[in-house]
Amino acid sequence: MSGRTRGPSTPDTSTGVALPARRVDLLGAWSLIAYTVSSTIGEVDHPLGTEPIGMLIYSPAGYMSAQLVNPHHRAAQAPAVGADPIAAAGQLAYSGPFTVDGTTGHVAHHLLVSSRPDWLHTNQHRRGILHQDQLTLSFTGPDHTGQDTTSALMWRRLDPQTLR
Repeated sequence: MSGRTRGPSTPDTSTGVALPARRVDLLGAWSLIAYTVSSTIGEVDHPLGTEPIGMLIYSPAGYMSAQLVNPHHRAAQAPAVGADPIAAAGQLAYSGPFTVDGTTGHVAHHLLVSSRPDWLHTNQHRRGILHQDQLTLSFTGPDHTGQDTTSALMWRRLDPQTLR
């Protein structure tokens, strides 16, 4: 169930400095905090609801895997015409090799597997910003309706001992 709100879509960076992500900084497991899509007029949508769950893993071998789910999603008989494909499915999963430009923080996911057929064998480019134990991956471009939006996925590093 997606929801629309108004307001900021970026994490609070009032303490410390946010830096471009480097490859070594990404390695490990991350838990999804939020997934937002912001319009140019300030509307913020939550394609996987306001309490999405997910895991993102970056391996030292150069592979990544992401699974994002709306835990409250109820499958519809058929998605509404023009519906956001991620919100309609209630989930998104993809994996493949990844590369990072350590100077700019741009992260590229080279997808070999995807729950979205239109993403299969594509390169998904993200801007990576690391702030303490939080990673924000964002990108700007047209959404499923052709409107320019900024999508942001906020992740928190998982502690390998507690997985929290």
